[in-house]
Amino acid sequence: MALSRMDRSLVVALRRSPRASYAALAAETGADERTVRRSLERLREDGTLAFSVSVLFENARGYLVAQLELNCRPDAVDMMARALAARDDTRFAAVTTGGADVVADLTAPDTQALHAVVTSELGALEGVTAVRTQVVMSLLFTAVDWDPEGLISDARRRAIQGEPAPATSPLDATDLAIAAALRKDVRAPLSRVARDLDIHETTVQRRLNRMLHGRALQLRADVKPTALGYAAESRFTLSVRPADQAAALRTLASDPALRALYVVTGPASILGYSVHSSVSVKPPAPPPTRLPLRTSSPTPPSAPNEASPSAAPGKPSSGSASRPGHGESSSLAPRRLWHEAADPGSSVWDDTVDEHVSLGTTLDPSLAVYVASRDAAQARGREYHRDYTSPQAWKFFQPNPESHGSYFQDWGTEEEVAWKENYRLWMAFVRDFYHRGGRVTVSSDRGFIYKPLRFRARRGDGAAARGRSPPAGDHPVRFAPTSPDSSSPRTPADPTACSPPSASTPSGSSSAPSAASSSATWPTVSAARSSSTSPC
Repeated sequence: MALSRMDRSLVVALRRSPRASYAALAAETGADERTVRRSLERLREDGTLAFSVSVLFENARGYLVAQLELNCRPDAVDMMARALAARDDTRFAAVTTGGADVVADLTAPDTQALHAVVTSELGALEGVTAVRTQVVMSLLFTAVDWDPEGLISDARRRAIQGEPAPATSPLDATDLAIAAALRKDVRAPLSRVARDLDIHETTVQRRLNRMLHGRALQLRADVKPTALGYAAESRFTLSVRPADQAAALRTLASDPALRALYVVTGPASILGYSVHSSVSVKPPAPPPTRLPLRTSSPTPPSAPNEASPSAAPGKPSSGSASRPGHGESSSLAPRRLWHEAADPGSSVWDDTVDEHVSLGTTLDPSLAVYVASRDAAQARGREYHRDYTSPQAWKFFQPNPESHGSYFQDWGTEEEVAWKENYRLWMAFVRDFYHRGGRVTVSSDRGFIYKPLRFRARRGDGAAARGRSPPAGDHPVRFAPTSPDSSSPRTPADPTACSPPSASTPSGSSSAPSAASSSATWPTVSAARSSSTSPC
C-alpha cells in the first residue's frame, strides 16, 4: 500500500537521519510534533517502517563480504531466506526470481570462515541444491545511501566522482557495545545509552560520530520500496573490461535508481541493486535521424518571424535573444535540430550573423549552465548539493519533461557527445556575432540544470584570477556592459578595451585584457571545454 504524503515525507526524513528529533521531523514534514510521533509509532507497529544497525566489519576489521546466490527446492525457498536473515553474519537476504532463488549479503573474518559457512553450514541444509559465492572487492554504497527524492549521500558522491572512501578506525569493545545498545533501539537517547554502559554521554556521541563518518556503522530506517511507489527491485551483474570499470561505476552511481553498488569477483565484475516504478520493459529509442542540410536563403529582414530550417544556430526573431536547448524536453532534440544548422563560414551562416548585427539583436546566452549536458554525472555529484540545494530544487532537477531544463531522462554518452557538437556550433556563432560588432551580454540561468542559486555558473575564471592558466579548452571572454540609453549595437565603458578584434586577430585571441586584470565592472565568462573552437 502506498504511503500518504505525510507518511512519505516522514519516511524520507528518517531515512536521511534515523535519529532525528521529533522537532526536526516536524519541521521537515510540516506537521506538529504530536502528529509526527503518532505517525512514526503507527508505521513501526504495522511493519511499514523498521530500524536497524549494521556494523560494517569489512571497513572496521578487514572482514570479507560475500554475495551469496542459493538455489533451493520450491518448498524450501522461504524457509532458507528466513534462516539466512536470522544469522548474525547476514546483513541482507531476499527471495528473488531468475538464476537464483535466494540472495544474501554475508560477512566473514577470513576465507576459511567463509568456506566453512558455504560448505558446512549452508550447503548441508535440507533443500539447498547449489550455492554460488562472489567476494566483494569494493562496496561503493549501500541502500542507506539511496534517497527516494534523489538526494546524494557522501558515499554516492564519492562513487560518482571516483574518490576513495575515508579511512576507518578499528572498533574496540566500547564501540561494539554502543552499536549493540543502538541495535535495541536506534532512536534511544544517548543519555540512556551512556547510563546503561556506564560511560559519559559525550564519549558516546564522539564515538558514534566517528563510526558513522568512517562508514564503520550504519543506522537504517528501512521501508519497502513498494510503499514508496516502486513496483520492483532488481539485482543485476555486469561484465566490464578492467579498463572501462571506473567509468562504468561512475555512470552507474549517478543513476538515482541504484540502491547499492559493488565490485565483485567472478564472471561479472559489477553487482548492483536498483528500484523501478514499473516492471514493463521500455523499448529502445529509435536512432536519431539526420536531416539533409538545406541551402535555401535566410529569412529576409522584411519577414523576421518566418524561421528558416537551414538557419544558423540561434536564428531568432528580430531583436530577440537566443539560448540553446530551452524548451527541449526530448534527449533527441539537440542531435536532430543542431544537425540541421548551416556550416560555419557558409553563406547562410554569414548572412544570418550579419542580419542579426544589423537588426541590433542582443545575444544573452546562458553558456556555462549547459556544461551539465557534457558531464551530467559530475554536475549531479557536486559536493555542495547535499548542504545547499533544497529538497524542492533537487526534486525539480530530476528528469521530468514538465520541468524546464530537467531533460536528463535516458541521458548517456551519445547525448553528451551530441552536446559537444552543439557547443562547437553555438560558440562559433556567438564568436562570429561578437567579432562583427554584435552585442553579447552575460547570463547564468542559475536555478536550473543542477546549478543552485547563489552559486556561480562560470568556468575557468577562478584559475585565471589566481594567476594560473585556465583548464585546457576554457577561454575567458569579456563582454562590455551596455549603456541603457544607447542605440548602438555595443557601447563599452572603455571603447578601446572591448572593441571587436581586427580581421588579422587569430581565432582564440582577443584585444581585451586577460581575466586576471579585469575590474569588477567587466564580467568574465568562459566557454565549455571544447578542443575544436574557442568563443572569442
